[in-house]
Amino acid sequence: MAVGDAAGAAGLTTYGDNLLRKDIDLALNQRGDEIAAVMARATALEAAALNVPKFAATRSTNGQTMVSGNWTSMNAGAWNSKTKNVGGFVWDGGALTVPRAGYYMVAATMHCYVNDFVTVAVQVNRNSATADQNVVAKAEWSAPNIDADVSPSATAVRLMVPLNAGDVLRVHGLQRNRGADTLNSGGNGYDLTFDAVWMDAI
Repeated sequence: MAVGDAAGAAGLTTYGDNLLRKDIDLALNQRGDEIAAVMARATALEAAALNVPKFAATRSTNGQTMVSGNWTSMNAGAWNSKTKNVGGFVWDGGALTVPRAGYYMVAATMHCYVNDFVTVAVQVNRNSATADQNVVAKAEWSAPNIDADVSPSATAVRLMVPLNAGDVLRVHGLQRNRGADTLNSGGNGYDLTFDAVWMDAI
């Protein structure tokens, strides 16, 4: 490939042997403008690809007890102190503050073990500490009409939730069982999870 062929194939201006000496400044300025345009595109791509906001939390050793039939906020004690936190999320007492406007994947899972459960549900809401207000993702498992010990789970997930910088996300869990027992989620890290990942600009 000859010198200049790649530039021509990319749509850039090329020059022949008849370029006059007085035109060199114009040629160099044109090439500088082309490089500046590439740099601007690279900057935009880096902003989208690098330091993308990502957050992931899992159950703490103690988890969070839940009174049967009541939505329970998953506060600081429910979550492991070790989280994945990239891109500026603020994580405080179970409240996650969004660092950048955009569309986010938002997901939460709760898994309960071996009881006569009637319902297991999980939700993520925005800018409210009260369940069933400003819900952005929700899932519910309901038992068949039998009295048997089961180990249900619920996963609420949405791939494109529009959020603003400064929005606060919280997770709530619900368990209802026939014995009206106060119970916890399962004891593993994966039995209670919360994830949020920036996907695209609004």
